[in-house]
Amino acid sequence: MKFSEKIDFLMQQNHIKNLRQLASILEMPYTTLWDYYSKNTGIENAKLITIKRMATKLHCSIDYLAYDEVTDTSSSVTKVMETVRNPYMKQIIEEADYSVELRLPKPWEQLSQEERRRITEESMDLFYELKRQSKD
Repeated sequence: MKFSEKIDFLMQQNHIKNLRQLASILEMPYTTLWDYYSKNTGIENAKLITIKRMATKLHCSIDYLAYDEVTDTSSSVTKVMETVRNPYMKQIIEEADYSVELRLPKPWEQLSQEERRRITEESMDLFYELKRQSKD
């Protein structure tokens, strides 16, 4: 299922009339949303925080928005708690009471040190953004 089909479905589920209204709800420029919607690439160039905001406001998973093959709106592939080996990061996530999910290209053990570092950094960025938003 293509990104545009998923957006159409989610708009119907959430009683959103058009892309302009959706852009307003998502707090993003209409032209940016239109680019994601109208291009075959979907949201592959979007920042993780943008995809997270879309998933939160549309009541679906990040995986559902990001991967054409995922057709269940609540589907998630790999929980961060099962993949992250950094005890400090696990403690922070547990204390924050957030459920953060991401899809890894391969099992954690098979990732290079650089890939692990990048995933950890991006996950921490997401965590701190969620924590900041919860204070607002």
